Amino acid sequence: MKHLVSTKDLLRKNIAIIGAGASGLFTAVALKEKGVQNIDIFESKSKVGCVTDTLTESDGTTVDVSNKIIDGISLTAGIKPDEEYFNFLKRYNAQFIEGKRVAFFDLIQRKELPTFKFLLENPLNTIKQIDHIVRLLKQIIPFGSDPAAAIHSGVVNPGEDLDSFCQRCDIPLFAELARQKMAAVTFSTSVVQDAASVLSYFIAFPSILFWVFAACKPTTNIFAEVDPIFSKARDDLMTGSNPYPMSLGGQGFQGVFEDLVTQEALAVHLNQPVEQLVFDTNTAKWHIQPKLAHSNAYTYDVVIIATPPNITRKLLPQDHPLVALFNNTIQPAHGRVWAISLSSNDLPKSIMENDNVYGPVLGVNIEHESLDTPFALFHTSPQGLFLCTTLTKGSSPIVDGAQAETVIQKETPQLAEALEEKSPGLTLGKVHQLYEYAFPYYPDINVAPKDFYLKLEAVQGHNNVFYISSLNAGLTMPNALAYAQKLAKLILERGLTSQDNHI
Repeated sequence: MKHLVSTKDLLRKNIAIIGAGASGLFTAVALKEKGVQNIDIFESKSKVGCVTDTLTESDGTTVDVSNKIIDGISLTAGIKPDEEYFNFLKRYNAQFIEGKRVAFFDLIQRKELPTFKFLLENPLNTIKQIDHIVRLLKQIIPFGSDPAAAIHSGVVNPGEDLDSFCQRCDIPLFAELARQKMAAVTFSTSVVQDAASVLSYFIAFPSILFWVFAACKPTTNIFAEVDPIFSKARDDLMTGSNPYPMSLGGQGFQGVFEDLVTQEALAVHLNQPVEQLVFDTNTAKWHIQPKLAHSNAYTYDVVIIATPPNITRKLLPQDHPLVALFNNTIQPAHGRVWAISLSSNDLPKSIMENDNVYGPVLGVNIEHESLDTPFALFHTSPQGLFLCTTLTKGSSPIVDGAQAETVIQKETPQLAEALEEKSPGLTLGKVHQLYEYAFPYYPDINVAPKDFYLKLEAVQGHNNVFYISSLNAGLTMPNALAYAQKLAKLILERGLTSQDNHI
């Protein structure tokens, strides 16, 4: 990777982000965490991350949502803003966030996660489990940060791990996760502090109750049944009726959002739509021309487009190579929001400087023969991490779906053989299952949405290291050795082999 921008250089850049949804805000946070100060965010809507007064459905009809806007909530494509949905957000999300400006994750994605597959299929059973979980948490919460008292009460047994705890308490949802050993942990003085902590140790997804509802929403109408259960729990846990009201801070709902997106993470917010982006080859700067009449253009070193491809196509000049790539090869799934980085001084790869794959962003350098400037496609994951999908020239050409299938069929036998040699008992199928299971449980190995095809190959000259390619809509992800090393380490060092039934 020869074109890298150091963090020191990046700190001095003027950066524009177009779009104040999840992708744009998460990108802003990631840059802010690295010390970047000069960030402007362009948003055509009236509030950061909010819906407009009127949303247009796919059939052309409009829905009036002027009285249903929730400050800080960003709705993504595919969510129908019906009355029930907004009431749900007002009751739960607004309660927990307490007016903070936050980015609301892409709900459509939730129903694709394997974690929630059974929730969609069995919503009423899920509700019963939630009811049971809430009642159980009400027993634990009063003990606050005194796990010894919780253990003494019999709610938690001394030295009990989550596997036995979930099974003993008859919570199939969490018991199954514990049996997969993805969340196995022994109760200690730092665990039973509040409901949010308990939930986070159950499934490493602190906002499980919220996401359960979000996951069920697209396919079934369950709010009528859920409301009494959750309303009662909310009233009991968040009012004076409970000696230890559930603040949901830290590892809780509010903490999850506040840690990722805060008001101070945004330098300037420009409430105006963008007409077009123009790159000035003389100055090596990007010019953003707002749609507002008589408005002067803004100038930036780096532009990050956090809008769907259909919007991005309109922003860039039609003869720009990126537009051609979109038109010819990139057809993201419905509802996908991309953050695309365009930089006159190469991709600001230093967001994850020194291959810091534990940081908030995964990124690799980008090159493509048809582009005069490097760029990246970032995708937000539920935990706010990013996948940087690369388009490169040379050994990893852009391939269409048919070519990808051919490559997969051709390489799979050798890949399977190499995988077996490197880690006996670990098959391609198990790796794919590991990936699907790990996606919701381990933020530190989040790679891509479930609809990306994960492919591992042995890396020449690197023992026990695998090379990862993500093939979807003609995209490839080469040069991801930092991530490959991490996943290989996870596979090899955490002992996830054929002896583990959970994969």
